[in-house]
Amino acid sequence: MTNKRIDSLQLLRGIAASLVAMFHLYAAAGAEDYDPGLFKLFKHGEAGVDIFFVLSGFIIFFTASKNTKAGPAYFFKSRFWRIFPPYWAVLALYIAAFLASYYIFGDTTRSIDIKTLLASFALAPIPDQVIIIAWTLSLELIFYLVFGLSFFVLGAAGFFVVMCAWVAFSFTTSLYAISVPGFLSLPLNTIVIEFLFGSIIGYLYINFRPRFQIPALIAGCVLLGLSLAGGFPEVLHLSREIAFGLPAMLIVYGLSGIDMKLPEWVNTWGESSYILYLAHLLVYLVVGKIFEIVFSKSIYSSPALMVFLFLIATVTAYLANVFLERPYHMWYRRRLVRSQK
Repeated sequence: MTNKRIDSLQLLRGIAASLVAMFHLYAAAGAEDYDPGLFKLFKHGEAGVDIFFVLSGFIIFFTASKNTKAGPAYFFKSRFWRIFPPYWAVLALYIAAFLASYYIFGDTTRSIDIKTLLASFALAPIPDQVIIIAWTLSLELIFYLVFGLSFFVLGAAGFFVVMCAWVAFSFTTSLYAISVPGFLSLPLNTIVIEFLFGSIIGYLYINFRPRFQIPALIAGCVLLGLSLAGGFPEVLHLSREIAFGLPAMLIVYGLSGIDMKLPEWVNTWGESSYILYLAHLLVYLVVGKIFEIVFSKSIYSSPALMVFLFLIATVTAYLANVFLERPYHMWYRRRLVRSQK
């Protein structure tokens, strides 16, 4: 795969993060009994998480297959530097905002206990964390652990055996309602099959000549559109792995084979997806509170104001990527290269 084809997935990263961000605007308006207006279209915007998981499976398998000599130590170090420091920086901002909300406005709804703070810092696989979407990062880390310990030791075949066993055990505990300890409830979430979906695409792309990308992309977009409209999750009562995961798999497969030259701003938008994903709720909190103080009304009272809020979050993430995240990536990649010498 060329860099251009990888670039074609940047568009999907931006879309996935935006879906999640707009889903939270829909939920916030509903929580305050306001009409979400056009944000009703994003009632199932949580599908962005499923897209991210499929993308992660594809990218991790593909990049590791092209750099098998790096070994598990390099893989784990690269994943640490990619995930944790930016996450810790955003987590610190969340904590500061919560503390300011408590001491300035007496808001006790966002109190943080020591257990939650420590779990959040370590991205422990438990649901109660400071950043509510951090559970998805916890699951990503478990996937990295499974991948690193299997792929670099047992090869691709061994990885798929281990991955299939993980997925099978997850579905077994779900289908038969087997009780598991609380700390295993997240690792055994059936959504982990979406990492397998992405890894399968990566394997097919590396070992076989890609075919039918355009039909796959069209089918995936149509099916995802129907799911976002509620057709599959609400009418047919399909699980998210089917309603969102399979369309995401088709879309990733379709885009991975398209040689696409994107404008630089689109690439940057895609690159900023991690910051947008992590920080959009923080932006909503801070900007929403300032708006409420200045105008004595909720920013969620108008769909137009919600669009404005989304744009602020997007621009904030974009600028943070250009001026903070990119330089940081250059720094840690040089560090990794030096560690290999």
